[in-house]
Amino acid sequence: MTLLSYLGTGLKGTISSAYASTADFAQFAGFGVAVQTRNASYPIAAIGQLAGTLGGLQGALPCNSTSTPVVAAVTNETYGGSISATGTMIVWGTGFSPGGGNAINLTRVGSPDSIMLDAGSGSYFWDLSANQINAAAAGKIAAGPWLLSVRNACGASSPNFAVTIQ
Repeated sequence: MTLLSYLGTGLKGTISSAYASTADFAQFAGFGVAVQTRNASYPIAAIGQLAGTLGGLQGALPCNSTSTPVVAAVTNETYGGSISATGTMIVWGTGFSPGGGNAINLTRVGSPDSIMLDAGSGSYFWDLSANQINAAAAGKIAAGPWLLSVRNACGASSPNFAVTIQ
């Protein structure tokens, strides 16, 4: 999507001769051997598979008007119950948007403190499943009791789920 956006806006819909290439990349003479010669082991098939998968995800609707997220459990990266302020948490549930666009909101119990984790929060965040979101706390969350909710791509939010950060 970023590449398509850049093509449409940054390049104004055209690819200039500065970006010209041939099948063997020989026209990039100023960029060194790595760009000039394509290695035979370059994973063309895997890249094609990735492009196909991404194309399928782009065509999928992230949610519909009746999908409300529900959090069923929150575990650490080894599927245990002890959630670390510096580790990764895995949020399990239903109604998450499978193509991305989800967000985890954490509100400290008894406080207005709130922290949002999403794809733009600057830490590891994976949300391509309708039933699982992985997010790195990365020291952004203090130890103690928190209420966790998930907002899907359509803006629907789950009920709060109590979680204790160690």
